[in-house]
Amino acid sequence: QTLAGLVSAPDCDSRVSSEVWVKLGTAYNRVPSIEDINRRRALGAFQQAALLDPSNNELRLELADAFVNQGQFHYALRPASIAHQALSDNARATRLLTTTHIAIENRTAAIALLDQTYDPGEPMPFWAWLAVETLQHPVIDDEVAPLVPLITTTPSTRAAQFNQAVAMAFRL
Repeated sequence: QTLAGLVSAPDCDSRVSSEVWVKLGTAYNRVPSIEDINRRRALGAFQQAALLDPSNNELRLELADAFVNQGQFHYALRPASIAHQALSDNARATRLLTTTHIAIENRTAAIALLDQTYDPGEPMPFWAWLAVETLQHPVIDDEVAPLVPLITTTPSTRAAQFNQAVAMAFRL
């Protein structure tokens, strides 16, 4: 019998903790499958874990990430927002929430989040730099104006600078 079958058996419900569901979800994420069936299984495992431990913010990040992996950005918004409120200095929480806002076309929230997280002149991670580029394209309007100083900085690593150069070459 599979691990998932053992964990979800009726007589195991009282003995299975949220940590077991998280381990199962993580294992499913690591194993590739046809038609992303394991990603769907991972999402289900993270949902079960969240039901058992609703105050765990790291678990909320896993759940939000699982929703993002499935392209279910509207569902990812709530766990990502709650996790970001509790873990405002967590780069992963900021990335997930920003990505979710951009995906559901909530530009105002994504811009505000990037503006409050990063200071002009300081290097940003490459994902944040790309998010700013995405929000500014195709035109810079009043809503995006606070991000203009951020985009003048360069990404924080040499690899990111290479990726930036490649991206700019393909924009032409």
